[in-house]
Amino acid sequence: MIAVILAAGQGTRLRPLTEKVPKCMVTVSGKTILHRQIEAMKQAGISHVYVAAGYLGAVVEAFVEEHFSGFATVVMNREYQSTNNMYSLYLLRDYLTQGFLLANGDVLAETSIFSDLCLHTEGSFIACQKGAWLEESMKVTVKDERITSISKKTSEESAYGNSIDIYAFDAVGANALLGIVSNTIESGELTQWTEVAIDAMMSRVQVLPLDIGPRRWVEVDNMDDLSEASILFAED
Repeated sequence: MIAVILAAGQGTRLRPLTEKVPKCMVTVSGKTILHRQIEAMKQAGISHVYVAAGYLGAVVEAFVEEHFSGFATVVMNREYQSTNNMYSLYLLRDYLTQGFLLANGDVLAETSIFSDLCLHTEGSFIACQKGAWLEESMKVTVKDERITSISKKTSEESAYGNSIDIYAFDAVGANALLGIVSNTIESGELTQWTEVAIDAMMSRVQVLPLDIGPRRWVEVDNMDDLSEASILFAED
């Protein structure tokens, strides 16, 4: 399985750290977020990683060339200031038709979560923390063991749990998702989130939750998140 990391954003809530490096290159206990992500994917059995970079993309390119040459490829979203992460995924669409693992560029998670997703060669999955609810996180709803929606606006009463922004799609799911992404972008809607397309694909293909249980993860959006990540992943 190949993987995609969407990491073109500016990370304004982590300034001043992101004035000279993009968010994915912020350090957590001695390693950048991107280093930890790619390392975990490699250990999980991913065969190749595509990184969609944008803001200060040259920093990402230099890092990947130094540490993961041959294993990871950087694709530049040069329109990062006027687009969102769905556009970054659109730029990678030709590489992804056989299925892929997807992660946002600000998420840290235990390697075993990536490994579990890689074990599923058929079907589409969202890694979730069942029973959890964070206002800033995407939440999913589930009916008859199937995910029916993903949104930040889902109430705590309705939610199955938090999405941790890591996904896996087989070829069927990938092509359903990429079709929606292509239609959206090519119609001129350049500022949509990828999760909008994932939500829409659920009416076409089955998407299942993969409950991560008590395993560690954190989305690094601000300084408080960064402090939490440094504690959670201090020994990794």
